[in-house]
Amino acid sequence: MTEHLRRVGRGRSYNKRKRAPTGPTRDDDVRLQLPGQMELDVSNWKRMRKSGVIEVRPYIEEEDLTKVSVQPEYTPKPGDFIARDPDNPGDQWLLSAEYAAKNYESAD
Repeated sequence: MTEHLRRVGRGRSYNKRKRAPTGPTRDDDVRLQLPGQMELDVSNWKRMRKSGVIEVRPYIEEEDLTKVSVQPEYTPKPGDFIARDPDNPGDQWLLSAEYAAKNYESAD
């Protein structure tokens, strides 16, 4: 967590000297506060599924990826996919083969 964020809980101190560093659990009341701003409750996590459809094609080795969004630390590999938004074909990004297999299935 960055220095400018402060964690606030249910009347408990999150000071490491006073509490064992166990980290928040799924049911903890976790709030973030930016300096000079109100607290933001970030404890209400919900599970959601993707409902839209994307278009994908295989990544081709050595292809130009200047118009494709790629994570800076990731190196494209054979088996990865180039995905795009059907409503905005210019919005393209790289999907790793592992991520695509885990999170997407064919819509055809």
